[in-house]
Amino acid sequence: MSIFQYVKENVEKNVHKTDMVTNPKKYVLK
Repeated sequence: MSIFQYVKENVEKNVHKTDMVTNPKKYVLK
């Protein structure tokens, strides 16, 4: 796995975590 891929995956995970905290309704309604 390249460094770029690794960073990209971690950024996506962190964005998802932050989004769950800042906008939980979006996930609750699913």
